[in-house]
Amino acid sequence: MADTVKVDPNPIQRNKFDVAIELVNLHKRNFGLSSGKEIEELFAKYYALAKYLEDNSVDELESLIDQSIVEKAGSFKSASY
Repeated sequence: MADTVKVDPNPIQRNKFDVAIELVNLHKRNFGLSSGKEIEELFAKYYALAKYLEDNSVDELESLIDQSIVEKAGSFKSASY
């Protein structure tokens, strides 16, 4: 009998709700939050972004962002995640 067990790693799957919650928490840590209304607005924006990205390609997202911002941040396609 073998003493080692081989397990194939599975990537963590997150749904739109999870992504929006994580982004609100990240925003809170970096910038703070001033009110419940701000939390609601941020959640709605981040949820909408997650929904958009679920249904569209990176190229389509990049086409929605002002070119000067894309140039400052660098192309999304060249980023390694």
